[in-house]
Parts: sequence; C-alpha cells; structure tokens
Amino acid sequence: MSSIKKGKFFRMLVPDTRIYLIIIFIFILITFFYNKTIGIVGIFLLAYLIYYNLKVSNIRRAEWTRYIERLSSDIDSATKYAVLNLPIPLTIIEFDGTITWYNSRFLDMVDCNDLLEKNIRDVIHNLELGDILQNENELSEIVEINNRHFKVIYNIVKPSREHASDYIIMIYWIEVTKYEELNKKYEDERMVVGVIQVDNYDDVMQDTEEAKRPLVAAEIEHRINLWSGEINGLIRRYAKDKFIVIFSHKYLEKLESGKFDILDNIREISQGNNMPITLSVGIGVYGDTPLQTWEFADGAKDLALGRGGDQVVLKKGDKISFYGGKARAVEKRTKVKARVISHALRQLIDESENVVIMGHKMADLDALGAALGIYNAAKSRNKEAYIVLNETNPAIEGLVNRIFQVEEYKNVFIHCEDAKFKTENRSLLVVVDTYRPSFTE
Repeated sequence: MSSIKKGKFFRMLVPDTRIYLIIIFIFILITFFYNKTIGIVGIFLLAYLIYYNLKVSNIRRAEWTRYIERLSSDIDSATKYAVLNLPIPLTIIEFDGTITWYNSRFLDMVDCNDLLEKNIRDVIHNLELGDILQNENELSEIVEINNRHFKVIYNIVKPSREHASDYIIMIYWIEVTKYEELNKKYEDERMVVGVIQVDNYDDVMQDTEEAKRPLVAAEIEHRINLWSGEINGLIRRYAKDKFIVIFSHKYLEKLESGKFDILDNIREISQGNNMPITLSVGIGVYGDTPLQTWEFADGAKDLALGRGGDQVVLKKGDKISFYGGKARAVEKRTKVKARVISHALRQLIDESENVVIMGHKMADLDALGAALGIYNAAKSRNKEAYIVLNETNPAIEGLVNRIFQVEEYKNVFIHCEDAKFKTENRSLLVVVDTYRPSFTE
C-alpha cells in the first residue's frame, strides 16, 4: 500500500486533535488578556500538549504502518500459497507463448518433463491463443489433451502498463471431461426423423406387369427396412409409397459419409419393373420438439420432391444440405404438384440471401413473365432479387420499356457480368423457361 493511501486511511481511523488545540489556544489568549501569569502557564501547557500529541501520533502511525506491512506480507504469502497449491493445473506464459512457470498438476496433465522456456503451442498442439492480448476480458475454449477435455481460462496480467513485453498470461485448466462426455452422449442420442417417399410409385406400378407388382412393392419395403436396421431405426410405412423412420443422431454422420446409399440401392431394384425407382428423403434434426423435428423432415422431403426427386434433403435447423439426384428425371411425376413445388421454392428462397433469376437467350414474353413472377415471389419473402437480361429484342422491348416506368422495377434488370458480383455463398439461382445450360443468359 502506498504512503499516500496509508496516510489517508490513518487519518480516517485516528481523530484530528488540531481543532481542540486551536480552541485551547483561543481560551489561553483570552486568559492572558485578563491574567498574564495564568496565560503564560497556559502557553507552556499548550506547548506540552502539542508535543505530546505529535509524539503519540507518530507512535500510532508507526504501529499502523507495521500492521499494514504485516497484513500485506500475510496476503502475499496467502496468495503465493494459493497459487502454488491450486487444485487445478495452472500455467504462466509470456505473450509469445513461452512457458515461464507451471504447477505440478499441469505437469501431470501433459505428461511431460522440463517445460520451462518451451512454447505452449509445442506442448499442446490444439490450443489456439489467437489475438488474446487484444481482449482484456477472460477468454475460454475447450481443448482435448490425452483424451481428457479442459476448459481453458486465459487471464491477462499486466504488471506494467508502460511496456507490452511485461504482459504475462495465466492459464487455468479446468477439467470438463465428464461434461463433454455427457454432451456427446446427448448429441449422439438426439432424435432424427426421416420421411421417405417413393417418387414414381404409381408410374412404376403402371409400367410393371400386374403379376410382378407385389414383388416390386415388397422389394422396395425390404430394402428400406434393411437400411433402417443398419442404423437401428424405428420405421413405419404409413402409405403405400411413404415411410417414416426415427433413429439416433450418432448414425447420421455415417449416412452422410455414405452419401445416403439407400438411393442407389432402391434405384438398382429389378423385379420386372421397366422404370428405375427413385426416392425423395427428408431428414430433420435439431428441432426444439419432436413435432418440429418431424416438420423439418417433412418440409425437407417436399423440397426434395420439388427439386425433381431421387435425392436426400437434410435440414439441420436452418442449414440445408442436398445429397443424390443421379437418376434421370421422369417426365410424368403425378406426385410433384404445383403446390409442392411452390412450397419447396418458398423454402429455398427463405434459406437464401438473395435471388438471381435467369431465362434463355433471346428472351420472349414467356421467359420475361416467368422471371417477373419469381421476382415478385422473392420480394414477397423480403429478399433482394434481380433478373439477368443482357439485351432486349423486339419481342419484349415494349414490355421492358413499360417495366422501366414502374418505380419498384427500376433496378430489376442486371447484366450477366454484374450478376457475378451480386451472388453470395447463399444466393439462389432460378432458371425459367429453359432447362438447357447452353440456352441461358
């Protein structure tokens, strides 16, 4: 504690006697005016009181200083003892990562010897210090060391504010292995819902000899049941061409790494059917409730149907992933109605940052009208949208001129070169009135 702070604290605890001495001095002056002898005696007594007061004050101040110094020493000793005997691993490093001190628990944690002057990154490879000095608050992250998990608390200590080189970092390692194992178990056991629909069930059956239709239907169900058994799933058929499967999240990574090979297995069915059989599968996960998880899966299935089928759409909360789509599109898909396609398109628009619409070269009224329809659909979902139109032609020039006169369509058209700068990671490209890439703008 500094001498200034000591003095202030001392004056707070010891009463100020100067006011009493001043009052006594005033009375002595009055007495001296009436009786000089008594006044002189009073002056001597006042001088003694002043001397005595200074002497007592100095003694008390010295005793107080010794008390503060003993207290500071005790606190320093207690602090050192607490640091040295901290029940968790502790490391002190310089701002460049050099280890300057560590306790025995840290040594046991890393199972190494002679760590002084080594860099912390060489000892613990998955530790990311980053721009730690730029943040004066405590930072934390989870690292894995020898199959144990630790929450790492960084505490920046600045012994000197004048020199950046004086910075040191105290790192506390709090073991959270049990919590991480519990969290992993929770993640592994989270419910995943899958909704499966045979895209072209009616078409396949109509194109198959009547005697062989039961074989085809049985083979479809058999292969789907086998696939469900591989992931310990609970599967139920709730319509002639629809299934629902429930399984644990720990099997999802296996399915993703295998690119959902159920699509290929079903496509390879040959029981007298002349047409390849395809599936649309929606997988939902990370719903707040089982109902919401099912809604994720059902919406993902509709999205797969709207994209032409023969694919898996995985919806993890707000994130959507697509797998499959290898089979040729069957021209007649009775189950893919306008309602399903519009619903799927709406979901795609909602998941995107902006929408870019493109028709075919030498656009006609059909292409322009379809593009404007998609443009308004995107705007109705509060998304930025643009129509790629490189040049006009006599077929659409009149309509384009009228569009430019409407304020809300003022910046609707962009050149294909500008479209490259409008696209982002989550941009949606909608192609209208053509299906051949070579015909597009």
